[in-house]
Amino acid sequence: MGVEDADSEARFITSWVCKVPPGKMALTGDVEIEGVFQHLEEILSRRRKREPLQLILGRWEFFGRDFFLEPGVLVPRQETEVLLEVSLQRLRVFGEKKLTGLDVGSGSGVICVTLLAEMDNLQMLAVDVAEKAVQVTEKNARHYGLSNRLRIYRGDFRVTAGWENMVFDFIVANPPYLSKEELVTAMPEVRDHEPQEALVGGETGTEHIEDLVWFSGDRLVPGGFLFFEFGYDQKERVVEIIEGDGRFEKCEIIRDLARIPRVAIARKRRTAGGETG
Repeated sequence: MGVEDADSEARFITSWVCKVPPGKMALTGDVEIEGVFQHLEEILSRRRKREPLQLILGRWEFFGRDFFLEPGVLVPRQETEVLLEVSLQRLRVFGEKKLTGLDVGSGSGVICVTLLAEMDNLQMLAVDVAEKAVQVTEKNARHYGLSNRLRIYRGDFRVTAGWENMVFDFIVANPPYLSKEELVTAMPEVRDHEPQEALVGGETGTEHIEDLVWFSGDRLVPGGFLFFEFGYDQKERVVEIIEGDGRFEKCEIIRDLARIPRVAIARKRRTAGGETG
């Protein structure tokens, strides 16, 4: 099977190489053609091998900002913008209070950098197991002048050496949630070119989410929020995990633009006795 919507993608690539907005390609006569065809063929050659276009171009727009990308980090998806919208909306309940947040599995840093750019009252910690993810997150934070409000650690969030005493007002994550079987049948762009540790959540796909919920119950302040993305068919299991934990108020599920359940919100109970106050 070939590239989905290849015609539209070809027009986008051509506009990118020519540095002309897609809607103006047919109207302009000012394109510098020197080197254009060679550059275009280089991109198309890589794309024919099903390398993700975002990684070929080395940057991609997310939530209205351009982010640097490199092979070895997860490609940002449009549905993850829903996670950002929901997080920003719910964090408004804190007003102008200074907040500390944790981004679990930062990838390219699109989540933590966007939150920092949108909220002046925020400090964040970002954690990822991959050195490449740490490097790209740092690069994007520097690009937007946000490094002074972001600390980045390489490692597993379940092993908290160096920040073991920290607690957070919120935790946000786009965790790995594919099952091993789903990875096998995924598009080549995903299966062959994105880091498996950022994709596969375990045998069934929800094992990583189970660990995230357990960890968050320990590391959130009372009344703190957990926000995370999950797979299209995982709603019932996600609700079961959160409500079965006992330390959170009722799980809320948000749908994406395609009306697919996509984001979970869980707020830690504000009293030990379970009263939400």
